[in-house]
Amino acid sequence: MSTSLRLLYLYRVASRFYFHLPVLFVFLWLTGFSLLEIEGLLALYGITITITSGAGSLLGRRLPVKSIIAAGELAKGGGLLLLVNADSLMFASAAQVVGGLGYSLAAGTDNRLFSRLVDDPDEQARIQSNTQSWMFIAVLVSGVVGAVMFAADRESVFYASAVAAGVACAAVAAIRTPAGAGAPLASDAGPGARAKRSAARRPTATAEQRWWSHYYVTVRATTLAGFVGFLPYLFFEVLRVDLAYFGAVLSIFSLAAFVAARYALAFARRIGLNRLTVATVVLSVAAFALFGAVENLGVALLATALLGLSSGGVRPLAMRGLSRDTSAEERARLVTGMERTYGLANATILVAGGLLLAQTDFQTLMLALAAAYAGAAMVLLRRPPETAERPNQASTAATPPPSASSRLG
Repeated sequence: MSTSLRLLYLYRVASRFYFHLPVLFVFLWLTGFSLLEIEGLLALYGITITITSGAGSLLGRRLPVKSIIAAGELAKGGGLLLLVNADSLMFASAAQVVGGLGYSLAAGTDNRLFSRLVDDPDEQARIQSNTQSWMFIAVLVSGVVGAVMFAADRESVFYASAVAAGVACAAVAAIRTPAGAGAPLASDAGPGARAKRSAARRPTATAEQRWWSHYYVTVRATTLAGFVGFLPYLFFEVLRVDLAYFGAVLSIFSLAAFVAARYALAFARRIGLNRLTVATVVLSVAAFALFGAVENLGVALLATALLGLSSGGVRPLAMRGLSRDTSAEERARLVTGMERTYGLANATILVAGGLLLAQTDFQTLMLALAAAYAGAAMVLLRRPPETAERPNQASTAATPPPSASSRLG
């Protein structure tokens, strides 16, 4: 393995050391922000990523890719430093915007750098798989460690995450790209490129493509809004879980999501893509119903695992559904639109849920969310895609790595 690839591994792992993520809600709560303000701040981060999702591509026409990624990591770290010192809602909002923009620039651009370092498609798939696994481990370990750190010193986790972003910035800056590979893409600019981009936007999505897009947005936006915005409130404020165990408790979601993402397509080949798709919806509805029915730590942990299984399987299943009779260029266009819609839907659920939670209690929120989600799912599943495979017919087509907005935080 070349030095540049080792540095790429280091960058991707260091950039996912989110020591602050499991305790972000708790930090804002203890700082004195209201429940609705916290949900609004969490939503603002996602909205920023949605709005700025194309910023990396625009800057890539004029700046080297390495510079864009490095700037993104610096912005991520800067946003965390602003947030930990925020003494007002306006200050905290600015911090979330800076951090969201940084994430969008970095995570939305690093695949372009990777493709310039590795030409062989098989090697690309192997390295992508390896780095995705290491990135997951980084998120999991740093989350558990961060919760323990937070119990001793609330601010330490933000500084630790900012240092990790600095390490990621240094690693990507030290990567040596092949001659001309680090320069802006000439094909990204000019009349010819604009004509190609315009042509890429012309095709109208088919009914099946729209179905998979709606499925992705509905399930992923709901499950991740629950994980990011509501479960921390349950475990900290309602169930009173000790902060030292907070990261371990929330990591159950991440671990279940990782297992689901890794084995979803293999399982779909056994029972059929349609059946597994329905199962992900049923699991998430059941999880929200459990949260609403019983306020008990054991039940909450089970429901958290079910929610993680549902959320983790959504992306590979949706990408598999979209891959049939769809070119790579068209699929990329569809995914971009899906992610933007997902970001807006996620933010809407966070704000609406925050409003309801501020007026009622957690169980009422979960039951209302389960009912609304079940209603949307019934409409969605009334007309499933006609071309979904039967058991043993799903291909082993590779699933593209998560995009910038497919984040845990």
